[in-house]
Amino acid sequence: MIALVLCTALAQAPLAERRIMPLQTDLSFVAGLGQRNAAAFALYLGIAVGPLRPPWGTPFGGVGFEFAQQLGTVPYRASWGVQVRGGYAWSFAARDDDVLPDVLVFGRVTPFWGTDVGFGDVASPPSPNEPASRTSLFGVRVGAGVTVPWWTKKLLFLRPFDEQRGFSGDTLNVLATLLLAPLALLNHLELVAELFAEAGYSTLTFRFGTGF
Repeated sequence: MIALVLCTALAQAPLAERRIMPLQTDLSFVAGLGQRNAAAFALYLGIAVGPLRPPWGTPFGGVGFEFAQQLGTVPYRASWGVQVRGGYAWSFAARDDDVLPDVLVFGRVTPFWGTDVGFGDVASPPSPNEPASRTSLFGVRVGAGVTVPWWTKKLLFLRPFDEQRGFSGDTLNVLATLLLAPLALLNHLELVAELFAEAGYSTLTFRFGTGF
């Protein structure tokens, strides 16, 4: 359904309105909600395209690369996958050169390959007295998410002490920005089902982090 809406919108949009949206990226912490207590960090890097009409709302489609590093080793340590996503983006800017959306809502599908060796790990030779462990497996992630860059821009450029002039006002504004930065960067949420041929490894995960 998302792909059908996207293709229809792109086909109907005048050529002059078709713009390349910014590079999309997000870095998230992954918490398992299912029977498997998955905990990981995940990085997505990709691009998206869609029509642009400021102030605008636009369907978009995107593709990119996803890497996930688990804190444990079951059923894999690290995974690599290609993510396809589609959704809707909103911006409230009046300038037509401002193509960074304020809000993105999307669905995504990510076929991936998992392996026992992750980033920074060293593969150890198998013990002759133990059965060989599985070194790789395949799965697919299906999910939905929201990224709100507006939240980050709002908090990072918030200056609550503007009325206080001089060195003290500048210092307080800098300190306020530093204190708000961790909260400002928390702008990305996802709910993802991670599915394997062996149903016992499948789980539901929740992701939260920063994205643009």
